[in-house]
Amino acid sequence: MIKGAHYVHEQLKKELIHYLQSQYLGQSEVLLNACSEQMQQPGNLWTHPYIESSPAYESVPHGIETADIPSKIKDLFGHMAFMHLGVYATPFRHQVEALEAACAGKDLFVFTGTGSGKTECFMWPLVAKIEKRSTKAARRNVGFVQLSCIQ
Repeated sequence: MIKGAHYVHEQLKKELIHYLQSQYLGQSEVLLNACSEQMQQPGNLWTHPYIESSPAYESVPHGIETADIPSKIKDLFGHMAFMHLGVYATPFRHQVEALEAACAGKDLFVFTGTGSGKTECFMWPLVAKIEKRSTKAARRNVGFVQLSCIQ
């Protein structure tokens, strides 16, 4: 039988009340009787649980491949995904949109929940910008640091 959050809450509440009754009120029948009902009421010792679930963020299969970004950046990110270097084959939609917006020269403001991939939303555009600048530098015959993925 699966025991959910409410079951766990009830068990914790019972254990807390039992502990307080046995440790502090058990020697006095008068105190035990006087406090027992108050301990059972929400708001005095305990409150009802607040249960919140994290939203499921939408994944985009082949998100980098289908993204509206320059082909050199797409190739770099595809290789990074293949090598498991911080780019995912199935990124979240907001990660792809952040990369597309950054490549289009737009400013970003990203706010999503914990574990939603905010880090990628600012790191991927940085990598894309470095790739873009290295390509410009190469065209001008200026020294630059080339990005390479170590195998």
